[in-house]
Amino acid sequence: MGEIFLFDLPDRQVRADIFAIYLNKRGIDDDNLEFTLLAEKTRVFSGAEI
Repeated sequence: MGEIFLFDLPDRQVRADIFAIYLNKRGIDDDNLEFTLLAEKTRVFSGAEI
């Protein structure tokens, strides 16, 4: 049988960092974005879902 790995959901700071990295790589201006607000609204999201 294969192995199963379980990971906790990312915390608020990690989610904010994921948003910042993802959007900056796509050239989206982040001056008007509140990554902490996005992170708060996505507290049940995994990194892959973000």
